[in-house]
Amino acid sequence: MRLALLLAVALLPGCFVFVLPLEAPGGDAGITQPVTLADGGTGYVLPDGGVAQSLVEPVCQVSPLQTSAGTPVTFDGQSSQGSPGAEVVAWSWTFGDGASGQGALTSHAYADAGSFVATLTATDSVGQTGSISCSTVTVSP
Repeated sequence: MRLALLLAVALLPGCFVFVLPLEAPGGDAGITQPVTLADGGTGYVLPDGGVAQSLVEPVCQVSPLQTSAGTPVTFDGQSSQGSPGAEVVAWSWTFGDGASGQGALTSHAYADAGSFVATLTATDSVGQTGSISCSTVTVSP
């Protein structure tokens, strides 16, 4: 990530501004201090000026996406990323049928036919969380 250092030099009769590019160590220095959002939560100002509620990036992979009732489906959240300087330490899953699970890699067998969407919530070592809906699993009888 590249940052810019602004230097203002006062010369008569005016002021000139110089922009010097700097390389940020670690690549994440463009993320500013936390800010309080209108709903009372915490957000982070991103380099593009946007605000993110969480910098945790959960990733879920599901296999297989089509199965039959009683056959285990694998849910993998091992590629999830924590906020800058942190790592994901907890993975919580809801499988869309009322069941839930824990862990970076887990499996679940759906008892009934239907279409189900699992949700992964990843928590990092500084307490930040992020959630994602996984691909739909279609279960036949």
